[in-house]
Amino acid sequence: MIAEGNETPGGESGGGGEGRGRRSEGDLLAERRARRTAESGEHALMLRAEAAEATVRTLETHVASLQQRLGDAEQEGRRISDLLGAERVPRPGGRSDFVQPPSPSRDATLERELQRASQREQQRAATIAGAEKANVTGTRNVAALGAPLVYYSSDYVFSGTKGEPYLESDAVAPASGYGRSKLAGEREVAQAAPGSHTVVRSSWLFGANGHCFPRTIARLAAERDELRVVSDQIGCPTFTGDLAQALLELAQTRPLGVLHVAAAGECSWYEFASEIVAASGADCRVSPCTTEEFPRPAPRPAYSVLGSEREDLAPALPHWRDGLAAYLLATREPVA
Repeated sequence: MIAEGNETPGGESGGGGEGRGRRSEGDLLAERRARRTAESGEHALMLRAEAAEATVRTLETHVASLQQRLGDAEQEGRRISDLLGAERVPRPGGRSDFVQPPSPSRDATLERELQRASQREQQRAATIAGAEKANVTGTRNVAALGAPLVYYSSDYVFSGTKGEPYLESDAVAPASGYGRSKLAGEREVAQAAPGSHTVVRSSWLFGANGHCFPRTIARLAAERDELRVVSDQIGCPTFTGDLAQALLELAQTRPLGVLHVAAAGECSWYEFASEIVAASGADCRVSPCTTEEFPRPAPRPAYSVLGSEREDLAPALPHWRDGLAAYLLATREPVA
């Protein structure tokens, strides 16, 4: 049988010129392939355009977030300068220097702020991401203000294996994500203000405001017959009231670089708890235990006593027992 147009089964026209307008199956297949290729190209372009739009939206979100963070940092800088009684002197580019020395009458307020900041930092440090946000990103935002910086750091930047007091020049080797975030914050400050920064490392902070180790131990001792407290971690418990005085002094002298500012003496958590329970008068036995029995999200260095080789610049703090006595006096309930 012959189809219309006298096209033979082989595809050749047998009826003169009438079948020459017909396309072969090969031509039709090539056309379909070309159409599919064009459609695929158009689809790819559409996908790329959508991806580009999504990228632009993401960048706009990041820019808005950075602007918000910078605004928050500027607000925090103004709050801190007001807290310290400093006068803001405008600089080119919209930045400011803080030049007026702080007033000693604001010591109690600064102590409360120091204790609250320490508590917030510990809460955020429950995850590595939280520690990075608090100690690296937050520090970078404050550093963007261009003001002289006093950065509070920690004994967590050390490995805890030295066995004797760590000095400012000792090698850092943090053993936890929290410690690494504190060290990264130190480096952010040094990079942002190479000629006008002070890094203050301290340890085992406790204060009269909010939650702290002595408050927790005193409460538990009143509720229980026995407490088990870690005895294989050694450090220097530091009263925030003493540290606040030192920070006010450093805000005036502005020494450059790293300083270790912690209480004199050393003890274990078990020894510290024993002193607290004895001072409270509670009928509670304190027993030692090991770190392995009480793991923490951010492992503490086993030995993190801080000493200083820059005694001429680093303020000397009272012994930790004196700091505990000051804490107990500050938290004593008033007599009616």
